[in-house]
Amino acid sequence: MKRLGVIMAGGKGERFWPLSREKHPKQFLKIKGNKELIESTYERIKESFDDVLIVTTRILEDKVRERFPNTSIIAEPVGKNTAPCAAIATKFAEEHDFDIVALFPADHYIDGIDGFKDNVQNAMKIAEEGFISTIGIKPTRPDTGFGYIERGEVIKEGIYKVRKFHEKPDRSLAEDYFKSGKFYWNAGMFFWRTDVFFNELKRFAPEIFEPVSRYNLSEIETIYKEVPSISIDYALLEKTDKTVVVESNFFWEDLGSYIALERVIEKDSGGNVVIGDAVFLDAGDNIVVSQDGLVAALGVENLVIVHTKDVTLVLPKDKSQDVKRIVRLLREQNKKEYL
Repeated sequence: MKRLGVIMAGGKGERFWPLSREKHPKQFLKIKGNKELIESTYERIKESFDDVLIVTTRILEDKVRERFPNTSIIAEPVGKNTAPCAAIATKFAEEHDFDIVALFPADHYIDGIDGFKDNVQNAMKIAEEGFISTIGIKPTRPDTGFGYIERGEVIKEGIYKVRKFHEKPDRSLAEDYFKSGKFYWNAGMFFWRTDVFFNELKRFAPEIFEPVSRYNLSEIETIYKEVPSISIDYALLEKTDKTVVVESNFFWEDLGSYIALERVIEKDSGGNVVIGDAVFLDAGDNIVVSQDGLVAALGVENLVIVHTKDVTLVLPKDKSQDVKRIVRLLREQNKKEYL
């Protein structure tokens, strides 16, 4: 079967502001090493597929084309979450005679590439049988920042029917999930046959299926005027009985906020995580990112300090998930030059 890998590259990454901006969001950051996250994603998947498609936004289209000049690209006229993105990517696959579609977020960090590639192959093989598959990440902690997948009966070794998708839990529930050993983090990687996807979409999300099936991709403006903004999880995956989960065999990190840097970058002797140039005196357990010049920290602990050419952000580490509130405030105050 002919296979298409799809990279979803339309995210804003607002919890990584001010590094992540509207015209240079998180997927274009170099978190570890000398490659941007989107470039690492492309390199990671390209050998497993007959071709790769990148779905991005109009505002990012030129940037994506500059980096991937020989790759198929679809630019969404407006972001409407992952369900419309998945549907137009699958329509592209159908129009170009691909049988299998695999969706990958552009901005995740993955280590253990051989294990990742094995999982991708297993997910595609089970998708060929008519299932909609996903790769579930084995939790390493009771995290409240992720959605969870509850596994059901065994289909074959390392592959299970999905019993239920779960919303981001509170701390107590996350601890229960972690202890049970039957729950996985939802990493947003999905695999399906084009015919299976459209049959299930027609059944469970006709409000997306009908405009996508009625118009050509050249009429994407019209499609996006008619489709709702909804995730593929809500629109389809939580409703169909065809979903299976492949247990992961690699290290994965969502990089959802600055605190995640502690899990992918080695700390110095004082417990500090540093990207860029920084010095510390009686300062420990901080996360410091400097894109322009030196950051000097004296007598402080458990802070996130981010310095760019035009913005300095300082916050306690336990407020990392709240950076979007600053972004919202800047919009309200019409300080668009910082977004």
